[in-house]
Amino acid sequence: MDKIVAKLRRGGAIVGDRNSLTNGCRIVGGSNLVIGDGCSFQDAEIDSRAPVKIGNHVIIGDRSRVITCSHNIDDPEWTFKQYGIVIEDYVWIASNAIVLPSCRHIGRGAVIGSGAVVARDVPPMAVRPLPN
Repeated sequence: MDKIVAKLRRGGAIVGDRNSLTNGCRIVGGSNLVIGDGCSFQDAEIDSRAPVKIGNHVIIGDRSRVITCSHNIDDPEWTFKQYGIVIEDYVWIASNAIVLPSCRHIGRGAVIGSGAVVARDVPPMAVRPLPN
C-alpha cells in the first residue's frame, strides 16, 4: 500500500483502491477526505479541513491546488470559513490549476486546464478555461 494512502487512512480519510499519490502531494486535514478508486495525484495540494469528496478516476496534476477554506472578509474579526467541494468521477485537473473555495462542485468528466483559476462550479463535461 502506498505510504501516503496509509497515512491518510490513519488520519480518518476514506481512500479507495488503485490510487497513485506521489510523495510531493500535500494534503492538509484528513478526516474530511473521501477519495474514490483509480485516482492519480501528482504533487498536488488538497485542503481537506472542510469536506472534500473526490470520485473515481480523477487526475490532479503537478502543483495544482484545491482550496476549501478562507476567511469572511466582511467580518472585522476575519472569521475562518469552511466551504468544501465535490469533485465527481473522471475529472482532470491539469498542472498548476487552482480551485478556489468559491467552487463547490466540479461535474463528471470536466477538464480544468493547466494554469486555470476556478472560482465557480463547473458543470459536467465542461472545459475551464474555454479554449481560444
